[in-house]
Amino acid sequence: MDIEIELDSRANQADWYSPATNVLQRSTSGVAPLFLSGDSSAEARREFARLGTPSAATDFLGSVIFQYAASHRDDSRIPEALHDRVRSGHYGCADINTWKTTRAAFRMLHLRYPRSEWAKRTPTWFKNDFDIRRELQDRRRSGN
Repeated sequence: MDIEIELDSRANQADWYSPATNVLQRSTSGVAPLFLSGDSSAEARREFARLGTPSAATDFLGSVIFQYAASHRDDSRIPEALHDRVRSGHYGCADINTWKTTRAAFRMLHLRYPRSEWAKRTPTWFKNDFDIRRELQDRRRSGN
């Protein structure tokens, strides 16, 4: 049995399936997955259009945690949640604003809960590869 696979140049990008990219965000560009055809492909494009452009999970959950932390400063779960946001910024899906979320989570953790176990487990925050690549591209464009 011969199986023919048709490749699309849009899916041949080096980081298309990288765990550090937000695949859903890339999918909302109007490109339906290649394994869909006909009506299914059109339906997928309509569904992606309805979703809009979602932010990375780290950014979305970070905003929820920051809002909660503002009104519940004494909740003992907040340091762990902030620690998790810092880690997810390093290991999870990211977009252009993720470094801001992880930096804010790190700062809140160390300023409000400096003696907590979670602050001790979080000695630093990371600018992820996506952010570093973007920063390097911007520097090259500006000539610095």
